Amino acid sequence: MQKHYHKVMFSISEKRMFDGFTLYCMFQEQSKDFFKETVDALTLIKKVDPRRYARTKKSLPIIAYVKQGINCYNPTAKAFYVDEFRYPDQYGAYAGLIVHEATHGYLRERRFELTLETQKQHEFICLDEQSRFMKRVIEDMDASNEEKREFLEDVTKRFGGLRKSEWYALGKTRAAKLVRLHQVLREELFSVNPKKPA
Repeated sequence: MQKHYHKVMFSISEKRMFDGFTLYCMFQEQSKDFFKETVDALTLIKKVDPRRYARTKKSLPIIAYVKQGINCYNPTAKAFYVDEFRYPDQYGAYAGLIVHEATHGYLRERRFELTLETQKQHEFICLDEQSRFMKRVIEDMDASNEEKREFLEDVTKRFGGLRKSEWYALGKTRAAKLVRLHQVLREELFSVNPKKPA
């Protein structure tokens, strides 16, 4: 069942293609916003960092809004399972998350699996890629040097905090996903794009 679960989710989701990416949204009322924000984020990656964009296209061909309790990479589907795509800051937070999850896909393609023993190194590599990308966004901004310096300091501080938090611990992420998955299945799954009886 586990390996077919994503197919069930995708079959009841709204679908859109963009530049080789397949985008899915399980929640019809939010699909317009999700598709717009995701296309905007991918366009930003392509503009600011073509090398990372090419890697993202290869390693993360699917981005799906499924609200499982945490943003995560699913290796079976080769997909970014999005829990949240709206972020208030102006320097590419959502695009940075896409880069982060694409790096998980790239590492798995390189046979660097995510395990209890490797999870810290795995996440730190992805955080570093995410941070580097966001710094490129800041450098590309139409802003004063002082504003850019403040933004860079903010990003450096934020990622320093993430490194210390151990938010990525497998037990924590699995628990969050299970809680959210239960809620989605119970409250929302069968109300989205309902299939008419034959």
